[in-house]
Amino acid sequence: MVRCEVCGRAPAGRFCLRCNAIVCESCFDPSAEKCVVCTRLPQKGFQKVGAEILSWFMRLFLVGLAVAFVGSLLVLLSLPGEGSGVFIILIGPIPIGLGYGSHASTLAAVSLILVTACIIVTLYVRKRLR
Repeated sequence: MVRCEVCGRAPAGRFCLRCNAIVCESCFDPSAEKCVVCTRLPQKGFQKVGAEILSWFMRLFLVGLAVAFVGSLLVLLSLPGEGSGVFIILIGPIPIGLGYGSHASTLAAVSLILVTACIIVTLYVRKRLR
């Protein structure tokens, strides 16, 4: 049987989300999902965010990079004169975009939807950090 890493006496059955210690029920704070040692420490920045939010954010970031990479490859591989493309830059809340080709309006709409989704996700994560 695994013993608690905080008190060393009772059998452990819980994991601290901050330090990954295996602790017993009496050394675990269920409201914070941390051990009593980590609960006493001051919380700063990313420390008060659960590991699941950071891993979710990293997966979303990597998916975004992969989509951007694949999109760039598709633009590079398209034949000259037959391709379409859109360039959108955000200056504050104002989107500025340029497009070319027969599918420019569709690409611009998809790009603006993706940018809006990214802004919503960013605001959600910032709200969870506070």
